[in-house]
Amino acid sequence: MIDVYIVAEVRLLRDGLAKTLGESPNLRVVASVARCEELDLEPDDGTLPVLLLDVARRICDSGLRSLVAAVPELRAVVLGVEETEAEIVTYAEAGAAGYLPRDGSVDDLVQMIEEVARGELSCTPRVAAALIRRVGSLAAERPPRTESPGLTERELEVLRLVSLGLSNREIATRLYLSLATVKNHVHNLLGKLAVRTRADAAAQYALLQR
Repeated sequence: MIDVYIVAEVRLLRDGLAKTLGESPNLRVVASVARCEELDLEPDDGTLPVLLLDVARRICDSGLRSLVAAVPELRAVVLGVEETEAEIVTYAEAGAAGYLPRDGSVDDLVQMIEEVARGELSCTPRVAAALIRRVGSLAAERPPRTESPGLTERELEVLRLVSLGLSNREIATRLYLSLATVKNHVHNLLGKLAVRTRADAAAQYALLQR
């Protein structure tokens, strides 16, 4: 079961999404609010929390960044993204894992929710190209590193799995660790890499492999 949290300023949109997605047997709409600040994110153990954030009316990356920081296993899908490189990079750095363009359908959205819940990045080829260009620009701006920045062997292993898009729960299962231990490793490696999001950590891991 995937727990879905909806954030959209327009009530008609969020009520419509809640009603439509609630009819899917694999989805459970837990909350539907107008702003990120109104959301109380407390996912039940064993569920996969996915946030749907409508960004068609304004940029709201700060609220997304705060939610992802509070609940690292949260997977966020931004709705109504313009697919401009600046906007894509803004939400990628805030922690978004899925990007539904303005002409996306309900079927596209359901598929995207399922993909990000599996730990995959879900986006159009245009968005993927923008993200790849961003990683390339980061590589050009920073000198290549020949060794890890003080990461332990276990932290490097966790970082590799983070770069593959795995959630904390999936990493815990893969490495036979507790969820709390994985969260601690992720917190530590983000600090050592001096980054704030999992996407930034993945970009750093790509640099380490050069």
